[in-house]
Amino acid sequence: MRKYVISFVLLLSIVVTTMLRAEEPAEIKKLGVLPFTIHSSENLDYIRNGVWDMLISRLSSAGGVTVADKAAIEAVLQGRGKEEMTAADVYEVGRRLDLDYVVWGSITKIGSSVSLDGRLFDISASQTPISVYEQTRGMDDVIPKINDFARKVSAYVKGEEAAVASTTPRPATPPVTSPRPVEQREPEEEKARIGEPTEVLRSERGTLTSVINPSFIMTPDILDREGFFMSPRYPRKFVGMDVGDVNGDGGNEVVVIDKNNIYIYRVEDNKGFVLKKTISGRSYDTHITVDVADINRNGTPEIIVTNMRLDRVNSFIMEYRDGEYNVIAEDLRWLLRVIETSDGPCLLGQRLGMTKPFENPIYEIVGEGDEYRESRRMPIPQGLAVFSVTLASLDGGLTERVIALDEYDHLNVYQKTSKPLHQIHVLGRGGTELLWRSNESYGGSDNLIPFVPVGSGGDDTRDATMDNVYANVRILTHDLIGNGKEEVILVNNLSPVGRLLRNVKVFNRAELYGFEWDGMGLMEKWKTRTIQGYVTDYHFKDMNNDGRKQIVMALVLSTAQSVIVAYDLNI
Repeated sequence: MRKYVISFVLLLSIVVTTMLRAEEPAEIKKLGVLPFTIHSSENLDYIRNGVWDMLISRLSSAGGVTVADKAAIEAVLQGRGKEEMTAADVYEVGRRLDLDYVVWGSITKIGSSVSLDGRLFDISASQTPISVYEQTRGMDDVIPKINDFARKVSAYVKGEEAAVASTTPRPATPPVTSPRPVEQREPEEEKARIGEPTEVLRSERGTLTSVINPSFIMTPDILDREGFFMSPRYPRKFVGMDVGDVNGDGGNEVVVIDKNNIYIYRVEDNKGFVLKKTISGRSYDTHITVDVADINRNGTPEIIVTNMRLDRVNSFIMEYRDGEYNVIAEDLRWLLRVIETSDGPCLLGQRLGMTKPFENPIYEIVGEGDEYRESRRMPIPQGLAVFSVTLASLDGGLTERVIALDEYDHLNVYQKTSKPLHQIHVLGRGGTELLWRSNESYGGSDNLIPFVPVGSGGDDTRDATMDNVYANVRILTHDLIGNGKEEVILVNNLSPVGRLLRNVKVFNRAELYGFEWDGMGLMEKWKTRTIQGYVTDYHFKDMNNDGRKQIVMALVLSTAQSVIVAYDLNI
């Protein structure tokens, strides 16, 4: 009997505790609404103010949410004008007003087409958990979309994540073709998606409208299969590749490196991929990267090789003179990478660190005859690796930004700055210099740098717990469609073991992505189908001298063989 009494008392205490907890008031979340940026040749301030007031009204009436006063928002934004706000700007507003969430976005009107881009920024997590991108046929269609966006924001802020998830279905497999126009949809299909975007393609990586980008992600024909080229298979592992006229005859060659050697090839009519020269290195050399560019401005592009001898940087530069490829500079102490800028190719150099490999700043390396020296310090955050960083204008020539892969293979966009990374990434949040960071990983390389930190006792006593150091892939930028905006072209090497093991790099497949800046971040504009093999290096250059640039890739196959492949782009 006593046992039953004890059980009853325990059960009663659990019920009472649960009831008391249920009666506790839920935490009130503080939310701020920023005025949406308007992109239009018309004066649409009335739309801007109407959307602003509407969102404040809808969210204030939702319950469980406190919305910041409009005057307080205006005071913080005073002096900013109507310029586009970055994620760092939004974070700063939220921090100053002690908000939990901030709603922001933009409205773009071109002709009768209106694009609505709304986002909810989580201040504590420094990320955007809710976003909506809608394409409408007129201003009258904007109001229902704003209501829908407000409903999703309210549900998320109040913890009703299931409600949000139920309104944003994601297909298990992203579609590979453009969606049919709305007019062609069956009534049943339209009914099933009431309240949802009618011209949106979704994937696990992004959202775009078919009006803006009809070929979207997973496009099967971004690579022109008819313009495909593949070299013979070579029984060696290519680790780097570049394309340029290295012998001054007016035609481009393909310069390839493996661990110890340099190979110079040429695509010739009726002969195919012809080996023109082999330059053998020493057995204790470890070639890391190769670039081709005319840095000393004498009219003949140099072959620039980042090289290691044991754990010491010993880079060198070669040039074609008097019928031979000669070393014109050696024993260079920089890790080297060439990037394309509006002023032509720029050679970046970074000295290997003592305790961390990429802790030193990046400088421009200039050439005068056979002498190469450090020039200006580049406005690139200190701590980034020189191999996977570039500068580009992503907004049509208005502002040059820094695009880089970090040590976790995330893609980042920074304002130009020389600040060290630890001052930019504070407590997991980006400062004002960090404009955007991807959630997904890209790049990926098994190109090992034999780095031994000072004080570790040398290579023979290297601590087994030390992380290996890899030279990640380069980042390309190019104005593919001639609209003045540079797209980011980036490979993503895929591993059968994922990226969980930092010291194990195994890649057997790859994808190629094209990104475009939308004012708030880089969005995936196109993506190729999976490529069988591991891409060690790639370029967008004219390999076969037909006057058109191709995507050229050095590809390592699962058979421990390497090939050079090239595709024309269907753009």
